[in-house]
Amino acid sequence: MFSLPQDNVGVVDGSDDEHPLVLQGVESADFENILEALVAQQRTATLSQRGWISVLKLTTMWGMHDVRRLAIKELTKLKMPDVDRVVYGKEYAVVDWVISGYWDLANRKNVITTEEVSRLTLPTCRKVWQAQISVSNSQPGGETSSHVLDDMFSSEVDEVYQRGQAFGDEVRSPRPSFIRHVK
Repeated sequence: MFSLPQDNVGVVDGSDDEHPLVLQGVESADFENILEALVAQQRTATLSQRGWISVLKLTTMWGMHDVRRLAIKELTKLKMPDVDRVVYGKEYAVVDWVISGYWDLANRKNVITTEEVSRLTLPTCRKVWQAQISVSNSQPGGETSSHVLDDMFSSEVDEVYQRGQAFGDEVRSPRPSFIRHVK
């Protein structure tokens, strides 16, 4: 960027402290976390869930597939709560999180809290409640949790899977689904 010919406009953004290069939608903490993750490719980084989420955000935004995979791997190790897996899985196209998050939401005994409703959106919560009722009312020999969830969320899972492929995620055959989800 600095080696490109410049107009006669004076000082270029990013050339000194008084004229910073502004990256819209990127906070300094996000940038610090991605730098930590880049260094961490040689060793294990000690980022929090929030830190790895910011790494995932930037690597997804900037098409940094290898570091994106590292962030997904590290976040998966952190055992995020079900709602986080659904929200972040949908936002950053991580199909395995969406599947496992919905699986756990549909099979948990406690109700979705008001805070969780605001994060998941009301239409999503309605589908989760329907899934919880179907799963809890299923009869022996009847439709399994996997089939109920696959019927309710398969189009959403497919969309997240396709977006993930655009970000360099592996192509799988057959497509990810709840039917093959093993808890």
